[in-house]
Amino acid sequence: MKQTPIENTRTLAVAGHGGCGKTSIIENLLFKTGANNRLGKVDNNTSMCDYQEDEKRRKITINSKVLSFSYNNFSLFVIDTPGYADFFGDTVGALRATDCTIIVIDVTAGLQVGAMKAWKELEKGNRPRILFINKLDKDQANFEKILASITETFGKNCVPLHLPIGAGANFKGIVNVMNEKGCESVDDTLKEKIKKAKTKLQDTIAETDDSLLEKYLGGETLSPDEIAKGFQKSIAQGAIVPILCGSAEKSIGIDELLEAICTYFPSPSDIGDVSGLPEGETRSPQKDAPFSAFVFKTITDPFIGHLTFFRIYSGTITPNSEVFIPNKDKKERLGHLSIMRGKEQISIDEASAGDIVVVPKLKYATINNTFCIASKKIEYAPMVYPSPALSFSIHPKQKGDEEKIATGLHKLSEDDPTVTIVKNAETKEMVLSGLGDLHIDVILDRLKNKFHVEVEIGKPKIAYKETCRKKAKGHEKHKKQSGGRGQYGEVYLEIAPLKRGSGFEFINKTVGGTIPKGFLPAIEKGIQSTLPDGIVAGYPVVDVSATVYDGSYHDVDSSEIAFKIAGSKAFKEAFLAACPIILEPIMNIEVTVPDDFTGAIMGDLNGKRGRVQGMDAVGHMQAIKAQIPIAEIFTYSNELRSMTGGRGSFSIDFSHYEEVPAHIVQKVIAEAKASKEAEAKV
Repeated sequence: MKQTPIENTRTLAVAGHGGCGKTSIIENLLFKTGANNRLGKVDNNTSMCDYQEDEKRRKITINSKVLSFSYNNFSLFVIDTPGYADFFGDTVGALRATDCTIIVIDVTAGLQVGAMKAWKELEKGNRPRILFINKLDKDQANFEKILASITETFGKNCVPLHLPIGAGANFKGIVNVMNEKGCESVDDTLKEKIKKAKTKLQDTIAETDDSLLEKYLGGETLSPDEIAKGFQKSIAQGAIVPILCGSAEKSIGIDELLEAICTYFPSPSDIGDVSGLPEGETRSPQKDAPFSAFVFKTITDPFIGHLTFFRIYSGTITPNSEVFIPNKDKKERLGHLSIMRGKEQISIDEASAGDIVVVPKLKYATINNTFCIASKKIEYAPMVYPSPALSFSIHPKQKGDEEKIATGLHKLSEDDPTVTIVKNAETKEMVLSGLGDLHIDVILDRLKNKFHVEVEIGKPKIAYKETCRKKAKGHEKHKKQSGGRGQYGEVYLEIAPLKRGSGFEFINKTVGGTIPKGFLPAIEKGIQSTLPDGIVAGYPVVDVSATVYDGSYHDVDSSEIAFKIAGSKAFKEAFLAACPIILEPIMNIEVTVPDDFTGAIMGDLNGKRGRVQGMDAVGHMQAIKAQIPIAEIFTYSNELRSMTGGRGSFSIDFSHYEEVPAHIVQKVIAEAKASKEAEAKV
């Protein structure tokens, strides 16, 4: 790719729901610009975007791909993104690395979750975006209907730049309402629509610029140049969202899309300076500015090695340059520089502001790291990823594979921050979490194919705990004589419940030397040894105090082991008499759903022993806040997706522990007993 002015650089993400035609649009762009000598197709596995084996097999985009190519005197960096919610983490990175996003909408399916999630993510920073209505050649295509749905859902600043000529089988072209290109042979009805759309577009452009609005309201005619510049500025500011349209399958609207990209879409210069830390530190998107870049993606693959993708925000870099990573206070040497075109790496001798670059074999760099020069430091804000929503316990199919599993999953999670792998200290299980069933399935598939290890998955154990409701006393006299020195230790103690989260407290209230002080630590150790494995159901005992108030000893036979055993048994006796209960983890949950689903979701949460705490309106959505036992939500990701057609999302975090209701306790105890018996057989 030849070096081009920054004003002629375009970085674009293409987002939308699965199956809306994102990849097909990019394949058309590659073919139209000569970057590919044939039109790639997803269905016959010739796509330059979906080249991974699991993508070919599933016929979906799983990971984002960077495709770099030239058109006239423009350099284009286009990122194809996954459409399924399970892989939205990669979409977050793509949106961050680019200056504008094309949100693709399937006209026959309407506004789907993938488009709405991308919109919501971009809306956080008022990021530039355009809408492309695809599949207008299909029988069910209704442009006016989808246009009304868009303006109602996304706002009236969404205005058509293109109008279709015909629909369904009669769809044959595009009209640009700005310059009226393509309207030479249209009927009077469409001409009237073009006229109204042009007026609407000009009104919206004028409303976003005070100087243009003043001139417009004063009755002056805005020149084509003023309108074009105002339009480009409004897109860059996120004030206007132009609507384009076409058919990727019939390659209609692709030339017009390319023209719009070059004419109206923002360049890095249009976006302007980028802010970072320390506060007030900025970088200008110029080739001669101090170098800075942001790592938005990494790939670890046994065949192609480790690749690091970064977007350059300022300055220029050449092969073998040294950069500084302020996040880690480390220096890194960037050896070989390349740009990507699907799986093809194209070597370059220089890269500058606006470019998306890949380098191999870096030691320290990970996603969310900043590159800069040590003498002029800046650190860009990290990306915020969706939290994992579905968890499974994982166990090796073959003994001894634990280390291979941990290594493989660690590498996979480095490339995908929405994957987490945690060794639960309380349940002793390894727990894998992701965004959904399909996400987990792909991770396990890659673990098998890339790292040659297989696992079995199951429902994670719940970290229940045991405690008591009231005070109770226990007594044990440990006396053993079998020739020679015997064992003797007698303990009286009382246990009492403590406030939630207090843990365990040991208190000595013996008087008169009934138990020598030297044996008290042994009694405490004996009690402590019973806590981790529980007494009622095998769960850790928490939030109790044990007060030793009396006992006896023998001058010869008493020992630490004798008092340790006596303390343990006395505690168990007291605990069983103190009205023991089981505690379960309670989670804070926030469920965001469209207004129409509010009642059904609240009813479902109540049915899962949840307690709704309140609601907040977020546009056409409701954020329902509740507290719910973790036992009720292991499969909630799939259930919510089913109930809302994929339009709902949720986040959870730990709140506190609460007593398990009486009607559930026996089930919990039975499950714990069955689990122990199963473990004993292994």
